[in-house]
Amino acid sequence: MRSSAFAAKGVAILACLGLLSPEGAWAAPAAAVSPPAVETADAELGPRGTFGGAVVDPQGLAVPGARVMLVVGPGRVVNAKTNRDGQFAFIGVQPGTHVVAAAGTVKTCRLWAPGTAPPAARTGGVLIVANGAAVRGQREWYTWIADHYILFGCGVAAAIAVPCAVVDSNRHSAPASP
Repeated sequence: MRSSAFAAKGVAILACLGLLSPEGAWAAPAAAVSPPAVETADAELGPRGTFGGAVVDPQGLAVPGARVMLVVGPGRVVNAKTNRDGQFAFIGVQPGTHVVAAAGTVKTCRLWAPGTAPPAARTGGVLIVANGAAVRGQREWYTWIADHYILFGCGVAAAIAVPCAVVDSNRHSAPASP
């Protein structure tokens, strides 16, 4: 009887610690992370070799006044600045593989002549996210409670009920020594 009460207390303590520990604390260590590859995009050139796009920050807001560099050949770089809407444009660009850099992000673009681009090619230009990382779908931790209120309620109820049951079971058990 005494060993089962001891085991029940141990399980209750472990359950409470599990509820209080941060998410991922018990997870296996992450594998080695390799540096991200340079992103490649296909885009179709517009009339007169126009090529453009937009520069946005990780939240998707336009970055006005950002310097955009287009490498059009060995040692040839063309510069542009984004307008107040974060958009940029180059005119007279030849089809081929070019490198675009802006706001800490480097992107390789395969630019196609009009009518020759693959179906997946972008026709409205390229999107460059400042500093390379888009933040999509990330929310504050407390919004999880609103979305999963039943699961959260069950967790709180278990955190209260388990220790109460352990304490109550000790009241009704026989003393260890007579």
